[in-house]
Amino acid sequence: MKLFTPRLLLLLALAAPQFAHADIGRFVGVYHGSLSAQDSPDGKELRLRVEVNEIDDGFNVEWNTTEVRADGKVKSKTYAIDFITSQRENIFSSAMKANLFGKRAALDPMRGDPYFWGRITGDTLTVFALLINADGGYEIQRYDRTLVPQGLQLHFTRSSAGKIIKTVDSLLVREE
Repeated sequence: MKLFTPRLLLLLALAAPQFAHADIGRFVGVYHGSLSAQDSPDGKELRLRVEVNEIDDGFNVEWNTTEVRADGKVKSKTYAIDFITSQRENIFSSAMKANLFGKRAALDPMRGDPYFWGRITGDTLTVFALLINADGGYEIQRYDRTLVPQGLQLHFTRSSAGKIIKTVDSLLVREE
């Protein structure tokens, strides 16, 4: 007696990716927030923007952080990353480049690139970034974006060797 028929395997293969990213629709949107210099851990004004979009096999997160320093200098960083379904429920692989066969894949942290992955747990979309330092140490960045009535509550932490270096908390209001 066969445990898996070809039809059952096909049904499971078709259903798995849809199930794995079914919750992302709740997060889709554009969000803005800011921190005053007094509230910022670095004493700089921060302007934050996050956009979440659904894609065929996962989702895309684009975020921009603009720092306004006390001397008036402005520094801005933008990241846009596709996250695709993995074989694990509600855990997503980053897809930042095409590999030799044209399949989207993550960057290589052993070359100094950040390695990103994401997950959805309840009302929280989390993006992790792992960076391996030149000396072989590591840094982890964690972006928790939790659904709240106004939009998303951001809780960011940056840690190295298990010690928290920086935290940022901000309300990101959903654009209408």
